[in-house]
Amino acid sequence: MSKYGLIDKTTEGRMRAYFPHFMNGDVPLQPAANEQWRYRVFATSNYKDQQALKRMASEDLLWWMAGFCSVYDAGDESGVPGRLSAIPSEFQIELMTALWSAVYDKRSQIRVVKPRRMRATWSVIMLLQHMWQFMGERQALVGSHREEEVDGTVAVAKAGRFVGEWSRLLPKMDYVQLYQPKWMLPNGFIPRQEPYRTRMKVVNPETGAIIWGTSASSTAAHGERGWLAYWDEAALTENLYDIITGLSAFSPCKIWTSTVSDLSHPFSTILKDAPTIMQVKLHWSMNPEYTEGLSVDPQTGKKTSPWFERRCADLGFDRTLINKVLEADETVQEGCFYGGAPGRPNCLTTMFGLPGKQPTVQPYVRRGELVIIDSKEGPKATGWLDQPNGRWRLWRDLDKDGRFPDMKLLWGADIAAGGTDDGGMGKSNSVLVAGEHQTLDVVATFVAHGLVPYEFAQVAAAGLRWLGRGREFFGSFENNGPGKEFGDVLKKRLKYQEIHCEVKGEGSTLGWYKGGDENTLDWFSLHRQMICEGSFVERDEDCAMEMREFQYNPIGRGPPIYLPSMTSPDPSGARENHGDRTIARIAMIVASKSRPFEKENERHMPPAGSADWFEMKDQMEADEGVPIMRRRVG
Repeated sequence: MSKYGLIDKTTEGRMRAYFPHFMNGDVPLQPAANEQWRYRVFATSNYKDQQALKRMASEDLLWWMAGFCSVYDAGDESGVPGRLSAIPSEFQIELMTALWSAVYDKRSQIRVVKPRRMRATWSVIMLLQHMWQFMGERQALVGSHREEEVDGTVAVAKAGRFVGEWSRLLPKMDYVQLYQPKWMLPNGFIPRQEPYRTRMKVVNPETGAIIWGTSASSTAAHGERGWLAYWDEAALTENLYDIITGLSAFSPCKIWTSTVSDLSHPFSTILKDAPTIMQVKLHWSMNPEYTEGLSVDPQTGKKTSPWFERRCADLGFDRTLINKVLEADETVQEGCFYGGAPGRPNCLTTMFGLPGKQPTVQPYVRRGELVIIDSKEGPKATGWLDQPNGRWRLWRDLDKDGRFPDMKLLWGADIAAGGTDDGGMGKSNSVLVAGEHQTLDVVATFVAHGLVPYEFAQVAAAGLRWLGRGREFFGSFENNGPGKEFGDVLKKRLKYQEIHCEVKGEGSTLGWYKGGDENTLDWFSLHRQMICEGSFVERDEDCAMEMREFQYNPIGRGPPIYLPSMTSPDPSGARENHGDRTIARIAMIVASKSRPFEKENERHMPPAGSADWFEMKDQMEADEGVPIMRRRVG
C-alpha cells in the first residue's frame, strides 16, 4: 500500500516493471555504502562493464538516480554546501513512480503541489535528464514564470571547481551531468560547453534529444510540437491561462509543479479540477530529514516537529508564509484577506493560536436543537435537546434549569434562498450568530441549509428570545436577495423589533446591504482588525476555516471575494459554501456600531416600594419567566 498516497494501487503494482534493478536492491541506499559503491563503479575502465552499466541506467530511472545522480545542497539546513548523492527517500520513490507513469504509461498531464525544500523540481529535472540522456529523438520544453528562472550564467573557477546558478532549471541539468562519469554521458558531449549546450538549450549529439527553455514572457510552444512539456512555479505565472492554451497542442504529456498561491489562479482551478490530470500533493512531513521528534495532534491531525517549529519561527509564524513554504494547503494561500502579510494584520494567528498563545477558537460546549412550538405570539422555544448533529452550537453551558446564561447579546444573520434538491440538500446555508454585547464573544450559532427565508425567520425569532430569556436583543442581517423577505417576516409578522435599519435618503431599510464598494470593504477590514485587537472573539472553528478562503479582490478594490473549494462542500452538509458564517459576523458588527455597548445603567430602578418600582420589578420578573402568582412575594 502506498505510504504517502502519491500513487494508487495500480501504479504501485507496476513499480517493479518500471524500476527492475532498483527494486532488486542493486544500489545501496545508505549514504556511506552508496559513496563507496559510486567510487568503485565510476572508476571502472572496462568497456564492457561501462556499456552494461549504461544499459541498466537506461532501463531504470531510479537505479540510475540512486547510483549516478547528484544534487546541490545550498547548505541552508546542513551548514555545509556542496554535492549530495541523489538517494531517493520513500516519498521520492512514490513521486518518481507517479511521474514515470504519467510520462511513459498514460501519456497524460500531472500536477504536483510542492512545498519548498522537498527537491520536487530536482526530481522532475532528473526525469528529464534521463529521457534526454537515454531516449532517442525526445524533445522537451522547460519553462517558468521568468526567463532567469529557466537558465543562468555559467563559469569555471580558476581552481577548476564547477560554478553555476544551480537553483535554475537548466543549470540543475548541468549539475546532474557534471557529476556523472564521462563514459555515462553521450559521445562527444561535454557539460556546459558549446556547441551542444547553449543559452536555453541542451542537445544530445548521440540520440538527437533536445531540451530547450522558454518563459512566460514569450509565446511558449505556440506552433511547436514535442514529447513533453514541463512548467515550474506555475502558480506564479501571471499568464498561465495563455501558457495552458499554447501547450495544449504541444504534447499530451505535461508536468506542472508549483508552490501554492492565489485560489483564483488557473493552477488552482483549471489544472486542479480537470479529471484527466493526475494530482500529487507533497507535504513537509514526507521528508524524513524534517520529522525527527514528529508529533500529531489527535484532534486536528496537525503535524509538527522541532524542525517545523524552527522554520515557523524563521517565517515569523505567519500562517500564509508557513503554508506557502511548508504545508502547501490549497485552502490557505497567498492573497488571503484574513491572513498575514507585511503591513496587514493576521487574524488567523489570533484565531488558531501561536506557540505560547492560546487560540480563540474553542470546542462548543453544547450542540443540539431547540424545541419550538406554535403559540399565539408566534413560534416559541420551550427547551433544549442535545443532538450530535444539531444545528445549534453553544459556547456557554446551560444552567440547572436548562436555560441559557443571563447576558446581553447582539446578533447577525446571513440568509440563503432555501429549498432542497432531490437528496434533501440545500444549496447554501442560512446562518445566525449571537455574541456577548460588550466583547462580541461568539456564544451561539445556528447553521442550516434548506430553510426558506420565512422558516429561518421563525427559527431566528424563537431562538433569539430563548437566548434572551424572553427579551429581544439588537441585531442586523444581510438584506441582499432573500434577506428582504427574512426581515419583513421577522419584524412585521413575528413582531421582532430589535433590528438595525439603514437610513437611505429620506427612507430606511431593514438590515445591512453588502455591496461591491469600498464601504463594504471597510466592514470586512473592521472585522479583521477587531479580531486582531480582541474586540471580536471568534470561537467557531468552522467560521475561522471559512475565513481562510476569503481573497483580496483581484481588481484591486472592493470587498474580498470568497473562493470556495470546488471539491469540498460546506462542513454542515450544504452543497456549496458561500462564506455565510463570515457575513453573519459582519452583520453583527454592523449592529454593534449602530447601538454601542452601554454601561450598567440601562435599567435604573426607581425608589424601592414605589409604584414605579413595583411596575419595573413585575416587568423584570416577567422577562425572567417568573409566574405571575409568585411575583411581589417577599
